[in-house]
Amino acid sequence: MTVLPLLAYPLQRYIPGFRDRGREGQRSLAMVFAVIGYLLGCVGNALLRGTRAMWIVYTEYLLSGLLLLVVNKLIGKKASGHACGAAGPVALLCYFGVPALLPGAVLLVFVWWASLHTGRHTSAQLAGGTAVPLAALLLIHLLSPLL
Repeated sequence: MTVLPLLAYPLQRYIPGFRDRGREGQRSLAMVFAVIGYLLGCVGNALLRGTRAMWIVYTEYLLSGLLLLVVNKLIGKKASGHACGAAGPVALLCYFGVPALLPGAVLLVFVWWASLHTGRHTSAQLAGGTAVPLAALLLIHLLSPLL
């Protein structure tokens, strides 16, 4: 799930629409590549008849990526991908009964501190990014009896 987003950085200069956009082009392309990777993960999970737990993991990542794209690109607000990337795995671990809330909260404090300290995000953007995987997991939980 991390290979495709990492490829965005060396491939950016070859992809029209992204090559002349500098760091913002890299970030946008990495987000697109991440969602493609999550979609491919779901397809692979279907082909390999993955477990229900794997479906929840892949679907949570896919929905989180799609929600970030909607919020950041279509709505025009900015939700932190770093906060989303930290909160998502913590939420999944807690969902599956792993006692990860306290260490996850500590991790999120460091993510928030670093983003605020470097001026990359505001508190609202970090809160939005943290809320994205929680919303995705809630949606999965509510819809899972129907699947």
